[in-house]
Amino acid sequence: MIKKLGMVLMEGPDGKISIEMYKDPIRGKELFDTCSGKAGDPPSRATYLTLDWAEGFVVEGASKELPVIRDPNKEPWGIELGVGPIDEPEKTEDES
Repeated sequence: MIKKLGMVLMEGPDGKISIEMYKDPIRGKELFDTCSGKAGDPPSRATYLTLDWAEGFVVEGASKELPVIRDPNKEPWGIELGVGPIDEPEKTEDES
């Protein structure tokens, strides 16, 4: 029997709820973290829970409203494959 279970609950604007369960809670959390929706999507909510039967309770939980609208001014200047986000290079006087 499994010792931990990851659950993602998706609540739609029409009141419907869908549940996805993951026997690998780490994978379920990764999918929850990347869930953001699209700008034109109706409002909804995603909730993540990790159940741990050895501990006997929920050991992790998170919730977020969708769609997540990111501020482009707070996003990284670029992303280098295999490395991650990179900052904007400083401009020199020649580039003005």
